[in-house]
Amino acid sequence: MVKRAYGYRCQLCFKQFHSKELNAHHILQKQHGGLTIFDNMKPLCFDECHAKVHEGPITHNVRGGLLLIIPMTIQIPKLTLIRQPSLVLAAA
Repeated sequence: MVKRAYGYRCQLCFKQFHSKELNAHHILQKQHGGLTIFDNMKPLCFDECHAKVHEGPITHNVRGGLLLIIPMTIQIPKLTLIRQPSLVLAAA
């Protein structure tokens, strides 16, 4: 159903494949609470793309859109703020 809905196109390379050459990939993986429902599935080709998704930090945007390479857990470096001495302004 998912493969047909996307026109048998891999949603990473956008090439068209036969149904047997595509995998219905879970966007949010089962081990992270992802369900096997249409909105959580995208077809990916067995050629390279399915492996790329599992090798790297790739996630997906809305149905039909491009895949975005975004880490699932984003680490933001700590900011170090240097405290400046208080300024005292005197009115003239």
